[in-house]
Amino acid sequence: MGRPVREQRPVRHPMLVSLLIACLIGGVAIVLLPIGWMLNRFVVWLYYAGRSIGVPPFVTIVTYDVALNVLLFAVPVALAATLWPRVRWWLWAPIALILSATVELVQFAALPRDASSADILVNTIGAVIGAGAAALVRKMPRRFAESRLRPPER
Repeated sequence: MGRPVREQRPVRHPMLVSLLIACLIGGVAIVLLPIGWMLNRFVVWLYYAGRSIGVPPFVTIVTYDVALNVLLFAVPVALAATLWPRVRWWLWAPIALILSATVELVQFAALPRDASSADILVNTIGAVIGAGAAALVRKMPRRFAESRLRPPER
């Protein structure tokens, strides 16, 4: 009798792991350090930089704040969803919701930061965008490969 066949684990690309770790460290620093004023100044700077290159005036400071909150969760969730493809893409939303609510609660209770229920919603939307993007990217190579394998139609 031969050895039992072991299920192969998905390959974890070291670059993706490194990027995820960097995102998580940066995210923890952004949400837990008492740097709210500096973050606000950064958003204002982005707004004026955007205006100087022609971004229309309807894109407000709040728009930049929302976009950065989306990115705060979209990028690490996209990386995590790529690294753990067995986790269904929609499960990342409740994970992000719980994580974001916990962060806002800590900011409210223990840090000199403003907690916001809107941030919870926007962060969760960012997680859905990140997980959805990862799911789409995972399916793309299969679609292209399948189209190359089909015989040409006559």
